[in-house]
This record gives sequence, C-alpha cells and structure tokens, in this order.
Amino acid sequence: MNVKIADGSEYEGEFEEGLRHGQGSYVTQFAVYNGTFERGKRTGFGVCDYNNGSKYEGYWVDGKRQGNGTYHFLTGAKYRGFFFFFAMCCVVD
Repeated sequence: MNVKIADGSEYEGEFEEGLRHGQGSYVTQFAVYNGTFERGKRTGFGVCDYNNGSKYEGYWVDGKRQGNGTYHFLTGAKYRGFFFFFAMCCVVD
C-alpha cells in the first residue's frame, strides 16, 4: 500500500492495525529508508540514505539506530560497529 502523509513524506509497504509494520520504504525530506518496521517504527534491519550523502546500513530499535551497523560518512570514511540509542559506541572488526 502506498500512502502520502501530510508532512510530504511517503510510505510504501506493509501495514498492521493501521501502522507501518513489516517491509517498507519511507521517503521524507531528509532521507529514504528501506527496511523493516514494527508498530510504526523502524525496527530490525534497514538501510537509510540521507539527503546529505551519508548512509546507514544496520539494525534499528524503536526508530533509533541500535545494534550492529555501518555508517558511511559524506567524506568517504565509515564506521562499522555497534550503535546504542543512535550513537556510535564501539568498533567491531
């Protein structure tokens, strides 16, 4: 199902009980997220391409980057490690 939201964002994907749930794509003025949703929030594995050229590939919990992931900076540098409540906290690898 494809839904346009009042703030101009768009969601295409699965719903459950009126909330984004399952696989989907969410496009906002700041980023494009492709991945899993649970009860309306990014949860599980997903890839987020930010409009500034950076990118995050990894796990999300309750809409925040959390767990193993890779953040690609605009400069070409990347951080591969563990995220906790959106913050980079320890390097893996």
